Amino acid sequence: MKPLRIIQPEGRSFTVKGQEVRWQKWRFRFAMHPREGVVIHNARYRDGDKVRSVLYRGSLSEMVVPYGDIDRNWVWRNAFDLGEYGVGRLADSLEVGLDAPENAAFFDSTFADDFGKPYVQPRTIAIYERDVGILWKHFDFETQHSETRRERQLVVKFVATIGNYDYGISWVFTQTGAILVETELTGIMLAKGVAAERSMGKSGEGPERFGRLVNANTVAVNHQHFFNFRLDLDVDGTTNTVVEVNNRSLPSGGENLFGNAFFLEERRRKTEQEASSMLNMATQRFWRVISSREKNALGHPTAYQLVAGHNAIPFFSPGAEVRKRARFTDHHFWATRYRLEETNAAGYFVNQNTGGDGLPKWIADNEPIDDEDVVIWYTFGVTHNPRPEEWPVMPSHRAGFLLQPDGFFARNPALDVPAK
Repeated sequence: MKPLRIIQPEGRSFTVKGQEVRWQKWRFRFAMHPREGVVIHNARYRDGDKVRSVLYRGSLSEMVVPYGDIDRNWVWRNAFDLGEYGVGRLADSLEVGLDAPENAAFFDSTFADDFGKPYVQPRTIAIYERDVGILWKHFDFETQHSETRRERQLVVKFVATIGNYDYGISWVFTQTGAILVETELTGIMLAKGVAAERSMGKSGEGPERFGRLVNANTVAVNHQHFFNFRLDLDVDGTTNTVVEVNNRSLPSGGENLFGNAFFLEERRRKTEQEASSMLNMATQRFWRVISSREKNALGHPTAYQLVAGHNAIPFFSPGAEVRKRARFTDHHFWATRYRLEETNAAGYFVNQNTGGDGLPKWIADNEPIDDEDVVIWYTFGVTHNPRPEEWPVMPSHRAGFLLQPDGFFARNPALDVPAK
């Protein structure tokens, strides 16, 4: 392969002053937390003469990786990567041109060791711009005129190695006012030795009952990864409301003569328990966080929408010990009224948690969240059924979600992006 270089001959388009980053119309602060990894603070968007609030604090809240083998040597393998280890303190020193492109700016992090002594971990955070394709385009047949804009994004990235797995986590800011969260799962699968050198040909039988033969005498075990992100949105201020949105088909006949019509059904979620819900493919469910005070020029409440990506449901039973400690996996979506001490979805002291701490405990009082300072929590899962192609080291598997404006603007905010 010939060299593929990413260069910016006139320098970077973003500035960093202290912990504040300014790029395009975005401004935000970043920090490396020893438990949560990179945390985004006070993300705002400049809209004309106004600087509008979007995200007060965004962070990875918890991760759990339960394994699905009944062997006594495996039933206890359920790592809580934040609560038991801390992804920040396990952040790698990133390599230029490999972990991040050569146009990246790198930042060190200072941590305290187990005896309270500070130390510096170099190059734990990379910030860089990337090209991702067409931002918008239209070709006019009448005039034969074409207008195209290229999209670039700003990436804030770190990579943590936790035992056998390596996780890349990126906060990505876009020119359309959206924030994308990306995770990359790579590293080495957790495996066990078996007598078999070849597969029996059927999944779920013999040595491959709870995994897959990935090499002679080597079975990688079925498992899942669940991530929970805490998203303290402040959409045009701290007074917000959560709305669940579902697509519904209009009954055929009558006004829907041709059976083609469907519409959006919006339901305001007024309490914490009412807000908890799962994804629903049948209705293409999504959630909005709307401003209780501001409206756009069209009369819509200004809002941001959570768009799900790859997801899963837990296959470990409700009575399993890991499920009791990881109750944040009970729902894909949660919402709570802001409380300073409510930061981690499985509770703060995970090692001492016998079950029920964190989100289920916090919503037990069912506080009102209508026209309040609201925090939303999103859980997404990756079900990993191993493949031989992932041995001895795994190609990256990508998953994540999107926070995108939904009535926050009255038109496309990227119309002013220049052609070159």
